Amino acid sequence: MTLLTPQFRLNLTKLADHAVGMEQQGKSPAGRQMRVEQRARRARGMAWPVRIGLLGCLGTAIWQEPTLAPDLHDGMKSAVASIEARLEENEQVAAFFKSWTGERLAQDAPNLSASLTDALSN
Repeated sequence: MTLLTPQFRLNLTKLADHAVGMEQQGKSPAGRQMRVEQRARRARGMAWPVRIGLLGCLGTAIWQEPTLAPDLHDGMKSAVASIEARLEENEQVAAFFKSWTGERLAQDAPNLSASLTDALSN
């Protein structure tokens, strides 16, 4: 008797033998070690997005509440000022923001950061 699936055509006896083999493999020390290694691999794969999210939350908290880490907040403010200055100097970036925010906002606003803020707040 065969079981038809969209991807495979399996014999039910082979499927049963496979299930018994997996059960025995799970009870052996090698099977446990394999499961532990797979779980560790999944955990390592999820660690970097969690770390990035944690750093983003930490940065947001420091930005909103400077008393948490005054030195880091001052460093963040100086980094933002430096990035804004470099964006203002770069003609390609200026053209991108003008096209993204619209010529009207770029002409009305005194600088690109204000025009971008206006465009995102609307």
